[in-house]
Amino acid sequence: MSLGGLPQEILLEVFSLVPAQDLVQRCRLVCSQWREVVDLDVLWKRKCRREGYAMPALESSIQDWRAFYYLCRLKRNLIENPCGEDGFNFWETEDEDETFEVGRIDRRYPFLPMHVRSGFGVYSGGKKVN
Repeated sequence: MSLGGLPQEILLEVFSLVPAQDLVQRCRLVCSQWREVVDLDVLWKRKCRREGYAMPALESSIQDWRAFYYLCRLKRNLIENPCGEDGFNFWETEDEDETFEVGRIDRRYPFLPMHVRSGFGVYSGGKKVN
């Protein structure tokens, strides 16, 4: 049996253990089946739960689990200089190729407080990570 013939449930379990960057930049490009699995909300919901990001009270309001995953992953990097008054000093990402950029908040994500109007995005290799 090839990896392409594995049931979706097995791929979901395996992919939930793969680093997010590898899922988006490598696994998603292998074949259409893998792309479809990587794009499933259930995969990103599993990754959020594994890493302790998912909270039962919020789960019904989260419409894009991949975006939620990336937002949660970023929050832990902003302890020192949390508002960016000092530029991006003291901020780090998991990947050397990733950089930060300030941007407006997309109001499609209801789990964000209404008073939050801008935020920081992470870009990898010059391309926005969605």
